[in-house]
Amino acid sequence: SGDEKLLKTAIRVGSIRANAINFTRDIVNSMPDEVYPEVMANIAKQIAKENDYECNIYDEKYLKKEGYGAFYSVGKASIHKPRLIHLTYKPKKPKRKVVLIGKGLTYDSGGLSLKPATSMVTMKMDKAGACAVLGIIKAASEMKLDIEIHAFIGAVENMIGGDAYKPDDVLVSRNGKT
Repeated sequence: SGDEKLLKTAIRVGSIRANAINFTRDIVNSMPDEVYPEVMANIAKQIAKENDYECNIYDEKYLKKEGYGAFYSVGKASIHKPRLIHLTYKPKKPKRKVVLIGKGLTYDSGGLSLKPATSMVTMKMDKAGACAVLGIIKAASEMKLDIEIHAFIGAVENMIGGDAYKPDDVLVSRNGKT
């Protein structure tokens, strides 16, 4: 009957949502040495493969060459190089297009402008926006929504090191702003 079909759909959608929330929460709560830009890119590749949508990963060489100076500079002192992640979920006849952008600062020490010790404890949470975007596109594809989604994640780790950008450096973003 109609009620039974409605109930089955509600259970399926509820289960997908709950799984996406737990998936997102697990990544957000992971330790900084467990999820860094390359790992976040691998997670994106894995969910794209499992749900049959496109995933493109761009490395630090691409970022530098294409003029993503600010993004590149934030991650250049880390041993974990930055990644720009682009996921594309494209159903056959989408009714609309949506773009999601997630901040994926996998850890933010503050670089040379080192954060106070008490503030460092929560810096693994700076990747929550990127994790939410991963969870959303995962759930949308599993629900087979008729919405084309382009998800962009800037995955980067801001650390201290000899190659860290300095507070007085002028960083040039891709759109030319300094």
